[in-house]
Amino acid sequence: MIQFEGIGLRAPEPYDVEHIFEWENDPQQWDSSSIVSSYSLHNIQEYVSNYDPDIFVTRQLRFMIVDVKKPDSPIGMIDLFDFDPLNRRAMTGFYVSELYRGKGVCSRALIALSFFCHERLSIHQLSAVSTVDNQSSLYSLKNAGFVEAGTLKDWIIRPNGYVDAVMMQKILD
Repeated sequence: MIQFEGIGLRAPEPYDVEHIFEWENDPQQWDSSSIVSSYSLHNIQEYVSNYDPDIFVTRQLRFMIVDVKKPDSPIGMIDLFDFDPLNRRAMTGFYVSELYRGKGVCSRALIALSFFCHERLSIHQLSAVSTVDNQSSLYSLKNAGFVEAGTLKDWIIRPNGYVDAVMMQKILD
């Protein structure tokens, strides 16, 4: 397990399916992501059952965020995706259960992920995209050492129109 200040990152387990199902289908997160429809429980079960942790093959990794004292009880999830081994970079996205927001969980998970990416995968940089109005996401990213790299105009569509997003970036070496 990857750890930083009481927060751990571990691979998804079959007993995480209900949490992943709940979090992936949280409509509040859809405003900040590219999800257009809900996932079925079967979709999530298949994903976990067929999970391949070889990022060089799949170009993505998912970790469950846990309190290291309770590693079987996930409190969120964090992903690496769009992994580009040639240019040594990847994108990240994250979700923290509502009960654990505002407690530094996300920032610590991002720091743990950064260490893993640098030390284990030789990744040079991580990037994340957050809507300009998602202040908690932007705060977590900044607190974990990410800096603003630019604004993406009209990046996410919502029922009342488009919203800008911020590209955040962290150079790891």
